Amino acid sequence: MFKRVLSLQAFLLAATVFGQQLPSPLQSPAALGLQLKAQFAGSGNQIYKCVASTTGSTWVSAGAEAQLQGSGPTAGQRGHHYFENGKPVFNLNTVGRVDVVKVAEAPAPSGPGDVKWLELRVVSGPFRAVYRTQSQGGVPRAPPSNPCSQQYSQVPYSATYSFYA
Repeated sequence: MFKRVLSLQAFLLAATVFGQQLPSPLQSPAALGLQLKAQFAGSGNQIYKCVASTTGSTWVSAGAEAQLQGSGPTAGQRGHHYFENGKPVFNLNTVGRVDVVKVAEAPAPSGPGDVKWLELRVVSGPFRAVYRTQSQGGVPRAPPSNPCSQQYSQVPYSATYSFYA
């Protein structure tokens, strides 16, 4: 009985990030043997490019830019998130550049108006994974005009970025 309860507790812990259930297919950091090293509130813009076709126009993600803020004893700006040559980058004040690639995404539990939650693998830098959760905003509200009257659109968003090693 004790073993079964312990297994259930381990499963529940592995499926959450600070009490927040991770939607599938995002993998739990605990299940990957990762520990939280830093967490920041990000706010900025999701950037979209208008792509026209014979059937209409659509917004396609072209990157993002966000400031990363700490809280409590680490309050204040702690870094910047941006895209370089189409690839996501975090530049943190304390450790420098962190290059990542997306390995999984899931719809935001809060609804379709919020950008997807992400699981990112670190390819360069002192961490192993970065998760984007608790997203708000960042999704275009309406399709672009046809033909595209503006090439790019910036949509404000916020999210929590958690860095694991």
